[in-house]
Amino acid sequence: MIVQRCAKTGARLIWAATTPAPDAKVNPPRHSADVAAYNAVAKRIMNDAGVAIDDLYALVNPRLEELQLPANVHYTPAGYDVLGRQVAESILRALDVA
Repeated sequence: MIVQRCAKTGARLIWAATTPAPDAKVNPPRHSADVAAYNAVAKRIMNDAGVAIDDLYALVNPRLEELQLPANVHYTPAGYDVLGRQVAESILRALDVA
């Protein structure tokens, strides 16, 4: 499994949950419910493996109208700022410097 191979390197692992994605008629189609389902499975695997979790989905989901561009997977400048700060904090915690 990928997690075990990465852990063998001695790296401090952090898994970041996928952020919400609106339904879209692209090829293949994108379904917003799939993101939550995939995140739930991955979160269970990461918890079982003792990998730190940065739940970006939970961070932005309640604030989508403010942070995400309409009908898009990309974010506003403010949204990227919120995401970047969260990621930086997760990294600092993993390095024990936060």
